[in-house]
Amino acid sequence: LRRLRGPIEHNVGCVAYAGESVLVRDVAGRIAHNAAPFSSLVHARAGVVIERIGGPFENNTAAASMVRAGGIETLAVLEVGGPIRHNTVLCSECCEERCALFAMEGDGAVALRDIAGAISGNVAEGGLVYGGGDVAIERVRGGLTSNTAYEGEAIAYGGGVVVVRDVEGRLADNLSEYAGVVGGEDHVLVERVGGVERNTAALFGGDNGRVGAVVHSAARAVLRHVAGPVRDNRAFAGIAYGLEGVEVSAVAGDIADNVVGMALVYAERASV
Repeated sequence: LRRLRGPIEHNVGCVAYAGESVLVRDVAGRIAHNAAPFSSLVHARAGVVIERIGGPFENNTAAASMVRAGGIETLAVLEVGGPIRHNTVLCSECCEERCALFAMEGDGAVALRDIAGAISGNVAEGGLVYGGGDVAIERVRGGLTSNTAYEGEAIAYGGGVVVVRDVEGRLADNLSEYAGVVGGEDHVLVERVGGVERNTAALFGGDNGRVGAVVHSAARAVLRHVAGPVRDNRAFAGIAYGLEGVEVSAVAGDIADNVVGMALVYAERASV
């Protein structure tokens, strides 16, 4: 889908499916108010690229992961001229078990970059972004706020290195019932965000081997260059949890009024 002079909106069903890759590029309007009641909105067995969207990506619903890329190829959402907000991914209840579904899911690397608004108000059982490889959320000209997950991390989880940086707003009001906010199986870096406030992460312990921290890493967890306070967070394993070490530095505001089950900052086998 290339060089569309209007929006992609008010469609019912899968918008794009490919046995190989999907490219959505140069859409002059928004991608909004689409519903895929039994499938993903965009699904490819290889890579997916959504690039240069003139308006927001908002108010879409899907019964499977909103955008899904299989294989080892990349899923990328680049240059969106508005926020990514109010998208909902909920299981169609076709089976007895709850499905771990994501707004953006890829078996390989996943990247969200150059978003001209907040990433906010999204609801997905598994979380906003999941990547089997590296995950990057960068250059967001708004906050990462009010996103909700059930089983997975509210914002991002990756099998490789996870980076959340250059967010011109707060990491705030995100909720995961059984996991954390940002996590990964390799190093996890959260830096240059406007503040870390009122996030809730697995207050009564984690599930699926995840302990439930605002920033959680199976290697080293890093939270730095926070241009505001770290305040009013609720997390079982703390603000930052890393098996191989933790760094919390360059916080411009106070670290206050947080409630944790283990420790505010917790390193399993190394230093803080």
